[in-house]
Amino acid sequence: MSTRAIQNPDVDRGTAGRRGSSDKLSWLFLFMIIWVVASTFNYGFGISELNALASALTCPSRGAISASFKLPVCFEISSSSFGVVTALFTLGGLLASLLLSPVSARLRWTRRQTLGIAATINCLGTASQAFAPASWVLGLGRGLMGMSAGIAIAVVPAYLNDLAPPHLQGSIGVLNQLSIVIGILIAQALGVSPLGASASAQHITFAGWRWVPIVSFAISLLQLLCFRLSIDSPREAGPLREKTLRARLAGRNVGSGLEEESEEQEGLLDSEVSSRSGTGGAQAEKPIELQELIRTVTSRDGAAGAKSLRKGVALIVLTQLSQQLSGVNAVLYYSSSILSDALGAGSDRQGSSDSEATAKFIALGITVINALMTFPPLYLVSESRLGRKNLLLLSAGVMCASNAVLALGIVNNISILSALSIVTVVAGFSLGLGPVPFLILPELVEPRAVTSASALGISLNWTANLLIASFFLPLRNLLASVDGGSGGSVFAIFAVINAASILGIQRWYAYEWIDQQD
Repeated sequence: MSTRAIQNPDVDRGTAGRRGSSDKLSWLFLFMIIWVVASTFNYGFGISELNALASALTCPSRGAISASFKLPVCFEISSSSFGVVTALFTLGGLLASLLLSPVSARLRWTRRQTLGIAATINCLGTASQAFAPASWVLGLGRGLMGMSAGIAIAVVPAYLNDLAPPHLQGSIGVLNQLSIVIGILIAQALGVSPLGASASAQHITFAGWRWVPIVSFAISLLQLLCFRLSIDSPREAGPLREKTLRARLAGRNVGSGLEEESEEQEGLLDSEVSSRSGTGGAQAEKPIELQELIRTVTSRDGAAGAKSLRKGVALIVLTQLSQQLSGVNAVLYYSSSILSDALGAGSDRQGSSDSEATAKFIALGITVINALMTFPPLYLVSESRLGRKNLLLLSAGVMCASNAVLALGIVNNISILSALSIVTVVAGFSLGLGPVPFLILPELVEPRAVTSASALGISLNWTANLLIASFFLPLRNLLASVDGGSGGSVFAIFAVINAASILGIQRWYAYEWIDQQD
């Protein structure tokens, strides 16, 4: 038996006395969770990796050459060129999310194999950054790292969902987002450390910033070294191995009785497949490719399966776009200058180096808040508590109000109000819109459509991310002409978007329990 779709509340309420050994999680289970979320840790690390390293990476004139490694300590690139290098991470992620479904379907990659490939690509990308002799090589490394991240964020939610027992799927699924924010936090902390110091403050041997991507390289290398110890996603292992793998994950001994049962099941399965021959039954579990998925959801097919798929994909699109268009990335981009002003760091009395250091620590503090506020959903995500839908509504509501107050604070030059609003925006995002859209990716569609539906949702997520990065500053500057020059009214737009997300989630996000028996 396997359960899909949104968690049944009875899984949490009515099975407490029946779990027995399922409450005992094996070392294999713990190892697999860490092995899988290492991929999304690298995704978060890549998001924030260069944010605090800009001053160390760039220099107004040709940088000194390392005597030991013959590598420049910094690159002579403009801020706009540095922005392009940073954005290549997003472009790489978008490309990978678009290609993942057709390529993995054609080559029949399992989730385990796909994460192994992602780790290999990340090793290449981070090594390219660490030993980049020129800025274009740094950009190439960012693009490769983004491709690895695009693969990881599409695969990890479904992998975690399949590894976890039903009563823990919600909490385990939130670990996807937690690993992302921890990756962001570690990267920010390294940027604040001496590794992020400018070239003038370093001994010219091996520039400190070059050690930062090596951290991500080491994580991926460990994944590859441990690849032989990992196991396939049980659902992908086939009916004969699935029960064995689930028993191992639950810490139960896999004895001869289970093996004999598997042999008996094999005979029954062979008979069943033979009886289906010529009827198309054997094709039932063929994965739905992305093109087929798009044709199905855009057609007017009235079949029950098409309607269910259409509804699930629509919810994936809604939640993925709600996440990126909530304004959290724009708020994080703008946070340093706002909080520096609120704390007095922007005064003329402070030197530029002090202001820069303060901005780095402010960004680190915001990331800490982001990480801490990801813990409550671990408990609240269960349907017997607050649940997925209510977390999304609460999160969007907090972000709607916070963006509106932030707009008022900036337009009216009330720094403390703006600072508090930034904190509540980040906290609100971490409560629901951060973790839940990824958590529900494998829950909203049937198993054979998970890969393609995830690829569609994640590619839209990356696209929205790229649009925000490209148009936020021009839009802020445009609105500055009508709000007194502050540009703060741009956050009112995000408040409206969050209000629309609340209406959409409230209207269309309905729970449906589907119990499928193999």
